[in-house]
Amino acid sequence: MKSHVSCLLVAAVVPILCSVSSAEITESTDHGATIQHRYEINGFVDDVYLHFERVGTWWSSAHSWSGDSRNMTLTLKPGGAFLEALPNDGFVEHMRVIYVAPQRLVRLKGALGPFQEKAVDGTMTVRFESADQKTKITVTYAIGGFLPGGFTSVAPVVDGVIDEQFHRLKQRVEGTLQTE
Repeated sequence: MKSHVSCLLVAAVVPILCSVSSAEITESTDHGATIQHRYEINGFVDDVYLHFERVGTWWSSAHSWSGDSRNMTLTLKPGGAFLEALPNDGFVEHMRVIYVAPQRLVRLKGALGPFQEKAVDGTMTVRFESADQKTKITVTYAIGGFLPGGFTSVAPVVDGVIDEQFHRLKQRVEGTLQTE
């Protein structure tokens, strides 16, 4: 895994521009944090949902274990998962799919990035709402458990990484995502 801590810190510091969104760390304690983001994407909900499922086309390679987001897949079916293929038949299960209401809600369970090796777990809920020719997405990521030093100092970093990824989804749908 590339230095995810460094990548996470960079992502938190680099400003994300030119997008309609709102972000909020709704709660942060020594034992957990809840982060929520809202986005408005120019595109019909069915198209946005399809792009969401094609995670390898919009997730940042800098936030992957293999260094190439094209190795990432998201299977929105019973037993599905957010997976990443690694060399020599290796893999990473980033999150498990635990709830799907197509084009309305997806819920994933798991600890992303460096949290995976800690006593931490998380639940990410992604809500899709049709609004004329736009789609409103609300992303809520609640993480908790034992983390040396607590979550208060890392919550802004997690906030930045989640925000970066979903801005990239917005850019992918709207045709403005730059290649890496």
